[in-house]
Amino acid sequence: EQKWDGTVVVKTDDKPQSYPYSKTISHRYTEKIALITSDQLNFESERTYLSSLVKSNMPDEGKKAMTTSLEDKTLVLECKNYQVVSCTKTAPKDATVIKDDYGYVNAFNWFYACLPGADNALAIGATYPIKNGELARTIFKDRYNDKTCVVIGNGVLEEVAKSRKTLFPRILINLKVKQKADNTESNVELIGFCKMALSDTPSVEMEIAGPFTITQPAVVQDGKNILSSANGNLRIKTKVTLKK
Repeated sequence: EQKWDGTVVVKTDDKPQSYPYSKTISHRYTEKIALITSDQLNFESERTYLSSLVKSNMPDEGKKAMTTSLEDKTLVLECKNYQVVSCTKTAPKDATVIKDDYGYVNAFNWFYACLPGADNALAIGATYPIKNGELARTIFKDRYNDKTCVVIGNGVLEEVAKSRKTLFPRILINLKVKQKADNTESNVELIGFCKMALSDTPSVEMEIAGPFTITQPAVVQDGKNILSSANGNLRIKTKVTLKK
């Protein structure tokens, strides 16, 4: 789930006007892994979406709630280095999925981008850098530009707790994402945690949140300069449970 919640401010020569701004994108799906390499970077799978919802309250649209074209879709995916390189709809075949919803199909990438590399054995208190742009690609979607986006952050292995036969490593995540595209400046600062349960049914749970600002370029209309910006809080939650 990804939730934007804030305010849009429009400034003209007159009094500034404020409008509510919110958007929530939520997806639930099951996935059967058909083939996976030993390094777990490359795999083939069959993913069935249980729900795929977008709710929004935007100044130019008002309140909207709709399912996306992923609702009730089954996709056969081929992934290389965590990137979806091919996608086939198996049922039904009446809507465009990749064009409209590629960001959602590929969204699991940012999850791995926030975790330490497989070759990194961390001690408690150890810090590792996060520079991967996949999280930014998920946040900005169609507006994302890899040449103008900067991701700076780090993860810290805070603790490894033990409950019965289950280990719970917990990682603290700090991120700053900046992008300037089409004269629009966007800044996001996120902080949160990632908790891994290592047991017979391993699971990974992550929640990161923080403030965002979006500043649009000035527009001249009827001889007046119009400046618009949005600010508020962004929250991203995800949970993955693995079952044999």
